[in-house]
Amino acid sequence: MKISTVIPAYNSAKYLRRAVESLLATKDANHEIVIVEDGSTDGTLEVARTLQREYAEIVRLMTHPGGQNRGVSASRNLGIEYSTGELIALLDADDYVYPHRYQSARDILATNPEVDGVYQLCALEFEDELARTGWWDDRRTFGFENAIQPDQLILQLLRGTCWATSAIVFRRSLLARAGRFDTARKLAEDCHLWFRMATVGKLVAGDLSQPVSVYWRHGESAYQPDPKLRINMIRAMTSFWHWVTTHFPSTPKRREISQSIAEYILYGMDSARKSGQRTLAWQVALESAWRYRPLMRQRRWYGQMARMALGR
Repeated sequence: MKISTVIPAYNSAKYLRRAVESLLATKDANHEIVIVEDGSTDGTLEVARTLQREYAEIVRLMTHPGGQNRGVSASRNLGIEYSTGELIALLDADDYVYPHRYQSARDILATNPEVDGVYQLCALEFEDELARTGWWDDRRTFGFENAIQPDQLILQLLRGTCWATSAIVFRRSLLARAGRFDTARKLAEDCHLWFRMATVGKLVAGDLSQPVSVYWRHGESAYQPDPKLRINMIRAMTSFWHWVTTHFPSTPKRREISQSIAEYILYGMDSARKSGQRTLAWQVALESAWRYRPLMRQRRWYGQMARMALGR
């Protein structure tokens, strides 16, 4: 089975060669690397062209019409559309993988045709102390450290933990059911897709004893730690809820999915309120109420609102 790894690349001239050569170091005999240059303003396009010339049998280069900057979701979608592998993997241009990246996932997918995707762990590395400043916690891995049963995976994802984009391999056929990346989303766009994949497909853990990739944190990383980012996750979850009710109104997990989303929202309100971030607490409360009507059936939401109104 051929694996196509898609790399969206925007202003990543400093890192792109490392990403591509880490993939080449896997020595996977049936592998394709698709770089999608996203209208960069630095030398990323020149680096990508050089890599394409050096590794012409493996590396492909694509750009958006007119050299536009379309964003990471549109770039991943374009790379997926024009890739040729049965299996799809992703890698951001400033990250890299370990030589054993595909071993576990390839073995599982080759011997278990009912499995649609394999998720694993990603290591977290910081370029310098500035990049480390303000990070959420001291964990050095990103993703689930223990295997989750496939039928319970969506409920675990809705608690706010997801694997890194560089730590999943999935069948192209899964996208026919789950759809591709939502180009309207700038943050949590990956989790939004994982929610849909976990709902319609069978995703299993690969070897979790060691990370398969590195999430490289630097001062210009697109994702920056901020409690306000909970809003983006809530938007992704509520959009996912509308997708579920539209496409799978009779799914047996509908009630559990609804409750899990409500729990995430209520926890966000409570933690923001208790940490003194009252503006954020109100933003979570009011935007969630507007986007997610099932919240109106939660007594705890009214209790939180009452405490906030009383200044508690």
